[in-house]
Amino acid sequence: MILASPLQPLEDLLAWILVHLHDSVGLSWAWSIVALVVIVRMLLVPLTVRQIHSMQNLQAHAPEMKKIQQQYKHDRQKMNAEMMAFYNENQINPAASCLPILAQFPVFIGLFFVLKGFEKPVRLHEVRWRSQP
Repeated sequence: MILASPLQPLEDLLAWILVHLHDSVGLSWAWSIVALVVIVRMLLVPLTVRQIHSMQNLQAHAPEMKKIQQQYKHDRQKMNAEMMAFYNENQINPAASCLPILAQFPVFIGLFFVLKGFEKPVRLHEVRWRSQP
């Protein structure tokens, strides 16, 4: 028995949108793919904006962080404690610039598998949710 991918519901949704853009809206397959990618990117804009703001915040505080690192370069434990205090004081989350990427990753992996599976023409009635019998 073959188990479905954990991304299967996302892949099914993306495939349904792709086929709908082709069959119902009347776009060619190439333009349907372009439209699907644009739709996905538009939905992920809030995550991208959050990532950019977090990176800018880290860059703005980089000189102060370098100063702390230079001051405590021989005592790693004290340096880590001072860095954590600095992060708390300035409300900085160093992982915040990476977390949106982790949220976007499954979407683009699902999109890759959907596009990889579209090697032969598909019609709207052939794309079904995997959870239905």
